[in-house]
Amino acid sequence: MKILRISHVFYREAVNDKIKNWDLINKSTDDMLENIFKLKIHYSNSISVELNKFGYEIFESIYDVELLQKKWAYENDIQYDKSNWEEEIIIAQIKKIKPDILFFQHFPPFSIQTWKSLREICPSIKIIMMHMAWIGESPVIPDVDILLVGTKSLVDRYKKEKLNPYLMYHYFDESVHNCCEKESTENYYPVTFLGSSGYGYGPLHASRYWLLDALLKNDLLEAWLWEKKEVDTNQKQKNSIGRYFFEGILGAFPQRLLKSISKNLMVPTKIRNLSNAQIEKLEYINQGLEIPPNPLSKKYPTKCHDPLFGIDFYKVIGSTKISLQKHGHTKQVEIGAMRLFQVTGMGSLMMTDYGLGLEDLFVPGDEVVVFDNHEDAIRKIKYYLSHETERQKIAKAGQAKTLQKHTARNRAEMINDLIIERMRFK
Repeated sequence: MKILRISHVFYREAVNDKIKNWDLINKSTDDMLENIFKLKIHYSNSISVELNKFGYEIFESIYDVELLQKKWAYENDIQYDKSNWEEEIIIAQIKKIKPDILFFQHFPPFSIQTWKSLREICPSIKIIMMHMAWIGESPVIPDVDILLVGTKSLVDRYKKEKLNPYLMYHYFDESVHNCCEKESTENYYPVTFLGSSGYGYGPLHASRYWLLDALLKNDLLEAWLWEKKEVDTNQKQKNSIGRYFFEGILGAFPQRLLKSISKNLMVPTKIRNLSNAQIEKLEYINQGLEIPPNPLSKKYPTKCHDPLFGIDFYKVIGSTKISLQKHGHTKQVEIGAMRLFQVTGMGSLMMTDYGLGLEDLFVPGDEVVVFDNHEDAIRKIKYYLSHETERQKIAKAGQAKTLQKHTARNRAEMINDLIIERMRFK
């Protein structure tokens, strides 16, 4: 059977920066895909490689890498509206490949009308499958046969929408080990964090920002941070008139109505984004959170570096004694971030806050270390940096668990079982 996996890149700017210098004239779409996957950014194609071992014929599309998608359209003589290139090129790929299974690894940029007509557009489709692993995602999803979600709250959320979700956490790509040469132990970083600092991302990661700030202040952390760029004042004024108008209207709406607007795919994307921004403001107020005032990279320039992705990201983790994770600030903290599997898979000691679902994945104290607050994190960092044998024991146990239970191979086995079960009813 043919599977078309339609994925995205979480940090599309990183991929676009990499490929804009490639010789595109002499590279086919297949060549570009192969080289993008070699970067090991985000999911890469690890799940497809494992599904291929079960006998599926796998095709790939990364819908938000503009140069890649438009190169494919050029090769296949596809015309598209420049304002809607993402959706139109994906639809063209679906029509050309005629897959038996559509596998969306992330929510694609489809209108509700397109969703409802997918099987009419491509009658070969037998199964539509989606993997939604980010806590913040909860759009209305019509006509999905196999829905895979990455946290327990997403399971509950979609059950309320009369869907039948399956819990499938993120995973580790074992092939990364073949791409990373581990530094000597003399070059280990004591404690690192790689990812979004929380600056410019609303209340969800505000608590992470203040934890990182506390560790940097105590000279206990080196960080490679993704932070939203500060907008030029003139540009702010230029973009502000229409935005202030809609913000003023949305500001009068109750939070329940704002959430309905933000999830409604019939509403224009800009309005949904503004609704989400208004919800974030209300959550800051309701939760008593202090808004991160400045980028940490400006406050601690010698300890904060530009963000790393792919192989470079994994090399630093593999050379780190203690890697930090701080989940989003929600009413109930949930475990399931990809970083948990990336860190443990590379053999670094994972130090994380506690959350719902942790015991499903790792044994606290034996395979990962859990901290309660800033002071506890500082105390435990100092303890494990001075107790190397204990640190190594937990790090090795965490790595063993990930390589046994949380790899792309493990998740592919689950997907294959679900496909077989679903096909029995066709």
